Amino acid sequence: MTQAAPVIYFPPLTKLERLRGLTGVALAGIIMLAWGSRWLLAPLDPVGCVSMWCSKWGLLLIPFAALLAVTVAIGVTWISQGRLEELGVFGVALGLALASGRYENSQYLWSTIGQGTNELRQKLALMMLVECIAWLAVLGAVWIGCRWTQKQMHHQKPTTPTPQDELRRGLMTLLFMSVLGLILVPIFSAGSQLAPISTGQVFLAWGLGGYLAALFAYQLTGAHSPGWCFWGIGALAIIGCLWSWFNPTPTYPGRLIGHFTHFSPSEYTKALPIQMISIGLCGALFGNWQQRQLTRYAYLEDQRQADD
Repeated sequence: MTQAAPVIYFPPLTKLERLRGLTGVALAGIIMLAWGSRWLLAPLDPVGCVSMWCSKWGLLLIPFAALLAVTVAIGVTWISQGRLEELGVFGVALGLALASGRYENSQYLWSTIGQGTNELRQKLALMMLVECIAWLAVLGAVWIGCRWTQKQMHHQKPTTPTPQDELRRGLMTLLFMSVLGLILVPIFSAGSQLAPISTGQVFLAWGLGGYLAALFAYQLTGAHSPGWCFWGIGALAIIGCLWSWFNPTPTYPGRLIGHFTHFSPSEYTKALPIQMISIGLCGALFGNWQQRQLTRYAYLEDQRQADD
């Protein structure tokens, strides 16, 4: 006897729909990288980094970035026919991540604003915390824009269990993602604070860390909404900045590094705020997609065995 299908928050996609989705993501990445990075995200200092504290736009960088990001994400959602509301978020986050890699990494902030004393490093850690929240707001607006576009195309979310059950599962997912991320990011950052900050290593640490954290967290909790990825990465970034604020003295092992004190006091803030949020969210969404596919394959295999 065939069992009733479980609720899986992942609509099946045809090859054409997958092609349209990949096309939308590619276009988002190209627009953010080729145009956004040169016009909007370019720092005031030619050798600076992508940050609201180094931008020629100042604090206006955030609303301008939100406007561009939402417009691009709506385009991605339209191209992909609204099959996955988070696809536009993924495309924009990927574009922001790639754009941030065109300029200097967080070494610029730690060697200018956060160099010299614990007070200056604590000040920079709080500034990075504020900027993490700002980029979360940008991608939150993107997610809302994608969901609005999806509704205009008459796509509705699959029915999920009771809101109370989803909230319980989601909060557990948030907890597991935060804990796993706090463990994985330093592991993939691999290297003492004596080593210089490497952009490639930042991408690896936050991308792979976010991917594995989401994959295992969703497997453990069975939460349905991919939106918990957003909150999980946000919590990880905020906790990472607070960690640097509480522990502003770089040590190795247990002693002052001397002239290397302008390096990040923790592995978490080796990434720029825009990188923490965008790279981490790309990895987390990919991990969530992978988990949902594994769930579907497992169900289909159980169904096949039951039919046999």
